[in-house]
Amino acid sequence: LVCLVNSISAFLSRPFHSKSLHHAPVHSAVVHDAIEEIKNVAAIVLAGGVGSRMKSDVPKQFLNLKGKPVLEHSLELFMAIEGIDQIILVIDERFREQFKELQKSDQRLKFASPGRERQDSVLNGLALVDDHTSFV
Repeated sequence: LVCLVNSISAFLSRPFHSKSLHHAPVHSAVVHDAIEEIKNVAAIVLAGGVGSRMKSDVPKQFLNLKGKPVLEHSLELFMAIEGIDQIILVIDERFREQFKELQKSDQRLKFASPGRERQDSVLNGLALVDDHTSFV
């Protein structure tokens, strides 16, 4: 997420300090200010991996960190940014159920299916991006 925020910040020529990530409200405010000038923003979150390199029964994005899956922490950061119009979560159908409540609480969250390779997953996510989107 630091790379994403730095990319947005660089694009808008605004400073960003990664120390802000330790305080989600500050981080959200910084990103919100940065995105405020760009309209029709979509975020694609790739979470279709199966954890094969980690040799785990549970993909790393679903491992718990402070009582909830790592992926949920990431989604909450994106959901806290009002300037993002769409959040597309590329995730296998068997893992979607645990994120249905988040989807109900924020209509911007949509699900896309992962592909065989990462680029296929990206393409599946891009397929759900609204035509009027100017920044992904």
